[in-house]
Amino acid sequence: MDIVLIDNEMMKVTGIMENRLMVSRGFQDTKIQRHMVGATVTLQSLEDDDYINGNNNEVNTVYEVLRNRALEERFEDFEEMEFIELLEDVSNADSGNNVTTFVYIISDRYQKKKNLDSKGNHNDEKLLAYLINKLELIVKQNYSILYFHSASEDHQLEFTFLSKAYSIMSRDYKQNLQHLWIVHPTFWVKMAFFFCSPFMETTVATKVFVCESLKDLYVDFEKDGLPLPSEVIKNEEARNKSWF
Repeated sequence: MDIVLIDNEMMKVTGIMENRLMVSRGFQDTKIQRHMVGATVTLQSLEDDDYINGNNNEVNTVYEVLRNRALEERFEDFEEMEFIELLEDVSNADSGNNVTTFVYIISDRYQKKKNLDSKGNHNDEKLLAYLINKLELIVKQNYSILYFHSASEDHQLEFTFLSKAYSIMSRDYKQNLQHLWIVHPTFWVKMAFFFCSPFMETTVATKVFVCESLKDLYVDFEKDGLPLPSEVIKNEEARNKSWF
């Protein structure tokens, strides 16, 4: 579970609304207190700490199980959502450079409520197997990821899930990753990334860029040369309006 500490009071995070955390006060019998505006918020724990910190001794076994599932399952429901798109950059192919594949993960298209396990919880394993199904061959060469986060909780990929994915993926996923752009992050995604980045390999952490807006993304791309899904454009417009 996601726990934060403010002063001496622990709180369980129950949800996120725009830039606000919804919490259950007085977690683990800590005293409910009044807090000053601007009080320091400290992340105490995340779900599946073993995955996040890379301490799970069965990580390789988990990956192989998921990989076998990726080869056997068809994933028609995920394919219909079209929340993963692949684009190849062949601009430097003639010069002998490797082709780089750009992986678009469009969170607004992902429907979490359609991916639940028998207990009604989000089916992380099925989604991880699908990611392996889509990326297993691509990650053998250079690739980059553009992850477009959603403003809606019905579509968001939780940071704990992303951390789990990072931990169990094979060496090729990390070694051949060129860049990872996280676009339109919520407050909680930024905060969780801040606290988890020390546990990431340095070579990977330096490849991650957090983009508040498309303007930040255009620092690395030519505006006219970057095709963007319509959902991302609408999200950008909504975020811009919220400032006024």
